Amino acid sequence: MNNKKYVVNIILAAELGIVSLVLLLMKTFAPGGVLPKMSIPVMVLLSAIPMCIEYYIAPESEKNFFVSVILGAVTFTVLPLCAGVFTEVPAVKMFIVSLVVFGIVSFVYGCMVKRMDENGYKKAAPVVNTVLLFLASFITFGIL
Repeated sequence: MNNKKYVVNIILAAELGIVSLVLLLMKTFAPGGVLPKMSIPVMVLLSAIPMCIEYYIAPESEKNFFVSVILGAVTFTVLPLCAGVFTEVPAVKMFIVSLVVFGIVSFVYGCMVKRMDENGYKKAAPVVNTVLLFLASFITFGIL
């Protein structure tokens, strides 16, 4: 089976589905609670975690970059919209922002993976790179 092209998109859909379900349950059973907002650092973290998991599951997977980015943006737009969370942002704006964020994270993480393969760091480097991407976006775009 060489159908490992869109593993990152499947993991992203599962991750966003779980996050949307948890937020929906929090909204239902604790309506007075403060729910987190979808910000750029959160989107970077939610984008980088599936790439980290994909590196451990299918490190040699070849994927179409543009199709993967478009599917990631559709996932970021449709799943929270269907769950009824993050409704303060219009769908078109969410699609454009998620397209840019997921595209940049995919490109940067892909460059990091190539660099990791060249130097022989393969055990903890994907996790460290995921944390560094999140911290960089957190420092750049502010507090959650």
